[in-house]
Amino acid sequence: NSATCIRYALPEAAPATLQIMDIAGRESAVLFDGWMEAGRHSLMWDAEGQPAGVYFAILTSRNETSAVKMVLLK
Repeated sequence: NSATCIRYALPEAAPATLQIMDIAGRESAVLFDGWMEAGRHSLMWDAEGQPAGVYFAILTSRNETSAVKMVLLK
């Protein structure tokens, strides 16, 4: 299964970006880039076509950045 659900929360409405980066720092996908309301959210990442390896889901909103490490096994 090459898809996963990424869950996160924003304390206030703000511009936000959720991107997937590989271990070398290359952007693999942008799941969201725009205005997001406050509250809990979830987005699916379908990694079909991506090589196995370590990836990071990086959420940037205002002046804050959060990252979660993910391992894609095939």
